[in-house]
Amino acid sequence: MFIRAIAYGAVLTLLTLPPLPALAAEPSEDFYLTECLGSGADIAICDCMSEAYAPIKTVKAELVSAIMRNFLVRGALDPQPADVKTEIVREKLEATDAEIQRAIVVAKAGVRCLQ
Repeated sequence: MFIRAIAYGAVLTLLTLPPLPALAAEPSEDFYLTECLGSGADIAICDCMSEAYAPIKTVKAELVSAIMRNFLVRGALDPQPADVKTEIVREKLEATDAEIQRAIVVAKAGVRCLQ
């Protein structure tokens, strides 16, 4: 009986904890498509970008999405690391300079979708 109460308490605790930020977004076509469409971009552009980004699992999906939404879709095709850092702080994301650099390189793969 006591062990069962501990088990239920542990399950309840795990269910009420917020998800870990690193696990919050999985890089999938659906994730990128939803993020892109939420920025008001055209469906064809968003579909192309989601296909370009989904196979790449070596960067944080949230960073690539932020660059896509805040720069590429708005016409800034060469985002600078300092500008990206400002945007991710505004969105309450955390990333190292190296992660930002990698995310910019990956995000630029979607530039072809805008041409």
